[in-house]
Amino acid sequence: MMLRMSEEKRRALNSLRAQVKELERPEREAAKIARAQGRRKREAAIDRKRPEQRKPRERDNGYLAFLRRQCCVVGLITGWHCSGRIDPAHIRYSDVKAGKVNPGSGMKPDDKWCLPVCRTHHDAQHAYGDERKWWGAEVGADPLDLSAALYAAYQAGDDGRAALRRFSPRSGR
Repeated sequence: MMLRMSEEKRRALNSLRAQVKELERPEREAAKIARAQGRRKREAAIDRKRPEQRKPRERDNGYLAFLRRQCCVVGLITGWHCSGRIDPAHIRYSDVKAGKVNPGSGMKPDDKWCLPVCRTHHDAQHAYGDERKWWGAEVGADPLDLSAALYAAYQAGDDGRAALRRFSPRSGR
């Protein structure tokens, strides 16, 4: 018994066969391979470290988690009311004495230059405009000293709150 296909099904089958032939073309596969090799070469060139290139950002997810468990440093120092979750706030300005270099526009510095700040104060810091002036005028503390003390406490396995109490004027009470 022989099955006959309708003209419409025959056209659909021929169309599918043409698509399969197109996909099996050797030139198409060669072009895909060439694109992949070019991509690998570009990625390898980016990965190679040259002395004049900027060093990649040092990330420390454990330290960021440590910061999220701390209290807001601005509230601790100034006694202001804090609200919202605690965010690790990256300090972006440069300071040659502290050995901190601003990585540039749109780039975050290493995670060791972070402080725990509540959402309210984090927004206030960004809204102020000049980060260095905000820390000096509004908070009255050097954020680089604070972050160095916190990072040292983290590396030593100590309590971060104890390290921050040294900077609080209310610590004697």
